[in-house]
Amino acid sequence: MKKLLSLAVAAVMIAAVFAAFFAVPASASHVLPSEYMELEYIESDGVELIDTGIPVNSKIRLEVTFQIVDPELPGKGSSAGIVGTYIGGGDTTGRFQIAYNRTQDYITMGMGALLVNKPEYIHKDTEKHTAIFDAPAGTFTFDGNLVASIDPANIDINDEHPNLCNFTIGGTNFSKTTESLTSYSLGATKIFYVSFQKDGVMIAEFIPALRIADNYVGMYDTVRARFFENALYDDVPFLADPAVVTTAEATTRAPATSAPVTTNAPVTNAPSTDAVTDAPAAVTTGEAGKTEKKGCGGSAAAACVAAVAVAGCALIRRKH
Repeated sequence: MKKLLSLAVAAVMIAAVFAAFFAVPASASHVLPSEYMELEYIESDGVELIDTGIPVNSKIRLEVTFQIVDPELPGKGSSAGIVGTYIGGGDTTGRFQIAYNRTQDYITMGMGALLVNKPEYIHKDTEKHTAIFDAPAGTFTFDGNLVASIDPANIDINDEHPNLCNFTIGGTNFSKTTESLTSYSLGATKIFYVSFQKDGVMIAEFIPALRIADNYVGMYDTVRARFFENALYDDVPFLADPAVVTTAEATTRAPATSAPVTTNAPVTNAPSTDAVTDAPAAVTTGEAGKTEKKGCGGSAAAACVAAVAVAGCALIRRKH
């Protein structure tokens, strides 16, 4: 009996070690179809852009986790887009974007009449960050800190604009139509996660992903169950590093409600500015609670799938 008990304990210990060794890291918890494999990030270098199919709207809450790769990438306009839309490149009633200045050391966030575009608010660097635009609450948060706010009644985003254009990932869409991309400000950025909520409901959640059949790198929207390619050149995928395919952050969560943030500084309305000039604007600064912690999960089966896929694509880079 003692021998059998010892063998049973040993078997349990071996199984535990095996599971721990082969388990996917706790951060990789999104459930994608078997044809796709989750990546930690996708990377743009100035020629990749995703058309989300979601037009600018005053009821949207946008969250993006990103990392700037080339802080001085040349391109259209003074700022390199990360995610966003800006009708015609100058109509603030259709502005909802995050970008970084190509020559100066700041990241800009614009949402209707609210604008942040000075180094003392958000300094430009090459670290990983998370930004949240909450139009219904009238707030910007950056890495969990409130950086600007406005009375939502004064946000001045025109939902009935005759020239609405879609949000893009990898740049800012300067178009005047939702039907096509005609003008855009591109950046060089790693994108880890992008989500859109409208009226408190998740309408899109973009996860970096590899289409296994042809090693194409893009983003998979878990809400609409659709894979998104580079909208500019469909034969040019985003870049990715196969060494980090199983370490993506777990960001799937129930839609969050927008709680009001109290600050000691007065709330002010930032003046409208042009996308190219990036003129200074007054903002309200303050502190807010840190962003919620990510969930965790793991699967030995998922790890095996990832390992097989990685073995089949030792290098996931854009073909020249």
